[in-house]
Amino acid sequence: MEVATTSCGLAMLTTVSFLGMDDTTEEVLIWATSDPKLFVAASTISRLIDDIVGSEFEQERGHVVSILDCYVKQHNTSRQNAIKELLELVESAWKDIN
Repeated sequence: MEVATTSCGLAMLTTVSFLGMDDTTEEVLIWATSDPKLFVAASTISRLIDDIVGSEFEQERGHVVSILDCYVKQHNTSRQNAIKELLELVESAWKDIN
């Protein structure tokens, strides 16, 4: 998950967006680059939902393994159960944001 959330690029995009604002302070940039829980939660939601929704399409195209595929293999479970468990992680991430 650490690699997956980092590779989705949300934290970098958000941090770079701060640079375009006139009133951005050094304190804001230090906070944004400290891997705040808000960015981790938003990245988790983005990555998990993307992998759940796009996993079948990506398998047909022969792309690399998704989080869903890894979860099924690692936990020796069904695809439906893996989706259910990953959606619970999404719900938990939403709670972190709220």
